[in-house]
Amino acid sequence: MFHGPIYHKFKEAKDLQDEGAAYVVADADGMYQQVIQWQEDRIGYNAACISARKYVTSNTGATDKILAYIEGNELLSRL
Repeated sequence: MFHGPIYHKFKEAKDLQDEGAAYVVADADGMYQQVIQWQEDRIGYNAACISARKYVTSNTGATDKILAYIEGNELLSRL
């Protein structure tokens, strides 16, 4: 996964970068260079893929958990 240099407000972007599943690129050339590096380093590419899959799998169902919390604590009725 690639994203630009302004990502600090987004927990998922930071988490994915910490896990080695996302890379910050400033422009198309930076993205191109990373793709070329992955073509030469298949182990690194596979590690990034595994990290991304693990992150997504571990966070599956987060929306349902958040909604259950909101409903269980009747947070919407307070509006």
